[in-house]
Amino acid sequence: IAKATSPVSSPQAGSPPQRSTESRPAAATAASAKAAGFGDASSEGPSARELAAKANTLEALRLAIESFHGCPLRNTARNTVFARGNPAAKIMIVGEAPGRDEDLAGQPFVGPAGHLLDRIFASIGLSPDQLYMTNVINWRPPGNRSPTQEEIAACLPFIERHIALVEPEILVLTGGIAAQSLLG
Repeated sequence: IAKATSPVSSPQAGSPPQRSTESRPAAATAASAKAAGFGDASSEGPSARELAAKANTLEALRLAIESFHGCPLRNTARNTVFARGNPAAKIMIVGEAPGRDEDLAGQPFVGPAGHLLDRIFASIGLSPDQLYMTNVINWRPPGNRSPTQEEIAACLPFIERHIALVEPEILVLTGGIAAQSLLG
């Protein structure tokens, strides 16, 4: 659990997190995504970074993600999984990627692990309307495999923009891939 800063940056030891206008991985992720054939504006349409930057509301961001063709996961998934919960909540939960149940429902954290997470938060007095949940990746990787670095790089601008739009007070990164993707 970390106090949210947007975009997320990795603080130096002993110093508080800093809010940054340019995200740490922007150049590296754009280069990785382009090298892997993801999100190249000349062949795939606008890049994730371009689409995310234009999204000034959560609805605009959802539409931008749904129109993005720079990540092949969208071709194997049933649904785009955007978010669930209260966007005005102080706590934002970010997971790795949708699983089978989330892909079928079109919402994050609705499978067995999501139900457990709901019960864990309920045990400390937090109801679903006090939480907002999403993932680093908006489409299920085939067979519930971990997303590749290229898939993460292609989609990272969307989660960075998502966090910036929600402006949570507390950001909970569930799992190593979510933490590594957002904290480096």
